[in-house]
Amino acid sequence: MFANIFLRIKKNGISQARFSTKPFFWDRLHAAAFYDLGEVWDDSNGFYFNKLKTGAGMEARFDMTLGYLIKITPAVEFAHRFNEDGENRIYFTIYSDLQY
Repeated sequence: MFANIFLRIKKNGISQARFSTKPFFWDRLHAAAFYDLGEVWDDSNGFYFNKLKTGAGMEARFDMTLGYLIKITPAVEFAHRFNEDGENRIYFTIYSDLQY
């Protein structure tokens, strides 16, 4: 990665909710916009500015607690590549903090 610009906006205090007997708490919502610029190179392939790739996107994450103990952060991200064919991608990720 050659350069990365990342803007994150936090919205604290999303209402906590409990569904039937299964506790499910939403803690925070995170939103981010990003722009990436970079290229991969090694000893056999040098670095050239005309080969730089660019992309931009948005991400949303929820910090939440399941069952009073399990802290997870599901995330959805949309990314668009500006070079070549201009491909769009959507990523789904679940981050977990397994420290007790």
